[in-house]
Amino acid sequence: MLLHKNRKRKIVKRVSVTAQENQLLNQRVQASQNPSFQNFALQMLLTGQVVHRDFSELKQLRFEVAKLGANVNQLARAAHVYRQVDDEVVDEMMTMFQEFKKELDDLQQQLLQKD
Repeated sequence: MLLHKNRKRKIVKRVSVTAQENQLLNQRVQASQNPSFQNFALQMLLTGQVVHRDFSELKQLRFEVAKLGANVNQLARAAHVYRQVDDEVVDEMMTMFQEFKKELDDLQQQLLQKD
């Protein structure tokens, strides 16, 4: 089996199953809401349980933050063009947004690493 050099997991384990067992496994993978059999099987083999985390709210929050970032950039651009806002205020606004975005990124990393 051809594996990419950049792969983290280079050892392949194979399991043979009957058609009925395959159907049951597929049902369990779907019920677990895991993205793939690989993730499902690895979690089951290592921990004996599969934990599903719902990141839909985090995805929605990131989408909203991206829209907010676009608005902040538009405000900064307009402030520079019309020169009615001090550069310090614009820089402070951009810095605050970047700090907020970094905190969100850190939170996301903590959620992804939690096991």
